[in-house]
Amino acid sequence: MKRLTFCLTALALACTLHGQPTTNNYDTGFGVQFGYINSRPQSRIGSNEKYTKDTPLNGFKVGLVHELNFYKGLGMVYGLNYSYLGRNTKWGEADKFNTQTKERETAHHLDIPVTLQYKLTIARKTYFILNAGPDFDYCLSHTQTTFKRNPNPNISLDESKTTNLLKEDADKDGLADKSPFNLLLNVGIGFQFHNAQIKGGYSFGVLNTQKDKYHNTEDKYWYSRRNEWNVRLIYIF
Repeated sequence: MKRLTFCLTALALACTLHGQPTTNNYDTGFGVQFGYINSRPQSRIGSNEKYTKDTPLNGFKVGLVHELNFYKGLGMVYGLNYSYLGRNTKWGEADKFNTQTKERETAHHLDIPVTLQYKLTIARKTYFILNAGPDFDYCLSHTQTTFKRNPNPNISLDESKTTNLLKEDADKDGLADKSPFNLLLNVGIGFQFHNAQIKGGYSFGVLNTQKDKYHNTEDKYWYSRRNEWNVRLIYIF
């Protein structure tokens, strides 16, 4: 939490230092954004194994952005975003005890992107945009709830169990398996007309999000990463 506080303080200081009006033809300043995101976690146990794709999560991203223009369309964009991710499964087939189950998984994130950007002028106040850079991500919450029921209406069974995945300790060694911190590298393209933008991009997970890297039950190291793609609408004031 201290690291998160430091990041937010640094962002606020940067906004204060750079929040001066510009005198070029490129639209720069503060803005807001909203968009769709698709999170694609992958994992493997053992360094020689291939990553297997876990169940993706879908959601939205909303936040504040600030654009700076350095020279003839070359500049940077940074901001602060909140993301919600989730998935819900349907009721499965009944097991030998005539019990059906379904799952609900939700995650909440804060992230600070710092992106190098280039705007290619197409027409007056109309640009094609290229961008790339790191994204510092912190997971606020990540839970999974399992529901159980009996399809026979004459049998009363309505149970649920919620697991905090940030505190989960699958190998029972006293250490949480996951780390809330992550670093992603973003690449993307976009289009701007006057002050309105539409951007799309893909983020590659860099860090191993397994804080407890040694999987005792398999006697191998445990690796996990989270990639993401998104489409966002942005308005620069």
